[in-house]
Amino acid sequence: MASRVQLSPQGSAIVGTARPGWRERATSLDAVSLLTIYLVLLIAVPSRLVFGAIGSTGTPAAVVGVVALVWWGASRIVPSIGGATGLQPVRTTVLAFCVAVALSEIAGAARAMDGVETRAANASLFGLAAAGGVAWLAADGIDRLARLLVLVDRIVIGGAALASLGIVQFFTGFDITKYLWFPGTHINGDLQLIQIRDGFNRVAGTAVHPIEFGVVLATIFPIAVHQAMHRGSDSRLRRVAPALLIAAALPMSLSRSAILGVIAAGLVLALGWTWPQRANAAVVTVGFLGVMRAVIPGLLGTLRNLFTNLQSDSSYVARTNHAQEAWNYIGAAPWIGRGFGTFLPERYVLLDNQYLGTLAETGIIGLVALVSVFCAAFVVAHHVSQTILDPELQSLGRALAASAVVPLVTYVTYDAFSLRMGVGITFLLLGCAGAFWRLTRHTPLGIAP
Repeated sequence: MASRVQLSPQGSAIVGTARPGWRERATSLDAVSLLTIYLVLLIAVPSRLVFGAIGSTGTPAAVVGVVALVWWGASRIVPSIGGATGLQPVRTTVLAFCVAVALSEIAGAARAMDGVETRAANASLFGLAAAGGVAWLAADGIDRLARLLVLVDRIVIGGAALASLGIVQFFTGFDITKYLWFPGTHINGDLQLIQIRDGFNRVAGTAVHPIEFGVVLATIFPIAVHQAMHRGSDSRLRRVAPALLIAAALPMSLSRSAILGVIAAGLVLALGWTWPQRANAAVVTVGFLGVMRAVIPGLLGTLRNLFTNLQSDSSYVARTNHAQEAWNYIGAAPWIGRGFGTFLPERYVLLDNQYLGTLAETGIIGLVALVSVFCAAFVVAHHVSQTILDPELQSLGRALAASAVVPLVTYVTYDAFSLRMGVGITFLLLGCAGAFWRLTRHTPLGIAP
């Protein structure tokens, strides 16, 4: 059996006992610093607050995302700025999706889009530029494994903060986000964030919609589970609290998408665990569900009914009918679509299915490219989890792979690109998966026995 290999704070290989100094601070502004600013704005500023001159996607976080794109672009031109080159599957697949979007825009221009669709397309392109910039800067700009671990910690803290806000909204019905503001922004859309479903407050935190809130938590949840299992240098409460908060808040979204996402992520995690770990997870899950049932009677039953009563759910039936109508538009431009961001629900049909929306807007080429982004992040993170010796890094690889599976599954059930926070978190974690693979694949860590 090969000797166990650990990493130093700088990401170089050393043999011996792990040290708690991996998560070092930056001495100057680096990629993780900018991505942290992006994360804070994404979570803390209500997603309905936008800069009017930019459009519906012009949130403060998106503006920082575009700065990240400029930073990454500059690193391609001026190597001294810092930025990895060479093979990077996440960078390549995101770029392929952007090329597919560009082709669809050419198709949209050829059919002479009107002013409404042109503005929608421009706003969508701005949002994609921000998401792509974040993914690229994370994948290529994070220079040390220690700094990546810092960013992962902060993402979990952000998820716990978002979950805490949702829990307060659920129990009190009070929405503090009505009183949050950001200079220069205005409210885009309805201000009502807390909805009612079967007598329960259906909460959204600072997201635009409860579905988005739930999916964001489901995407972060695998990372929080990883932290709970492997942050041995922290107190038990510090390790476990974020995962518990996220798990408690997630069902409060009363969202099928969130439940599907967390189940998919849980299965990916469980496949990499030992049988004792699976048994412990099963016990914890049963106990947690028991506590939730006792504290909030009826909530779990309402969630169950979302799946068992599909045929009598008017929203589900309407979405199914709308999906059938969408094929008429898809057939008109099956390969490159009608233009990114132009399949407007108020003008055509409300799909609540991002894959169908992508097929309509960017065609088969765009759909394949989008799916390849999620698959690439999953493959590279899973590969590291299978080839690295350190148990904590194995776990992190599985967690990043599980996070990539959440959008792969949930994009079937909601219009992700019409929202902001969900796409932002997704592309940030996709970039983290790319960085994790890049920072570990050339380090002599050996093959896990």
